[in-house]
Amino acid sequence: MDLLRSGKLDNGWFSKAMYFTSLAEYATKYTDPTGCLIMCYVVLLNPFPVITDDAPPSVSSKSFRFYGTGNYANHQCHYIPVAPVNEDTSWNFRPPPSGVQNASFDEFAIF
Repeated sequence: MDLLRSGKLDNGWFSKAMYFTSLAEYATKYTDPTGCLIMCYVVLLNPFPVITDDAPPSVSSKSFRFYGTGNYANHQCHYIPVAPVNEDTSWNFRPPPSGVQNASFDEFAIF
């Protein structure tokens, strides 16, 4: 897994947590040209799946169900399958309305 982001970009689209991904290609979207990726293992316990209804494509990220919040109930992480919205492959990644099978990448918000 690769360190995805550390809360410096925003308050956390899918919660206020440390973000990871299983795909280096996706992690590089959150680094600057001179940055590096940190490879590590993460143990996922009791994940809560974040779905399209939690982050609809038609609303601002600040309106997301978990924006800037903590973990849901007693879950120790959130699992978010994501895909670009409207072919915006730079920053706008959300759970795809067509289902997780159409997710290009994934995010793990670890608490």
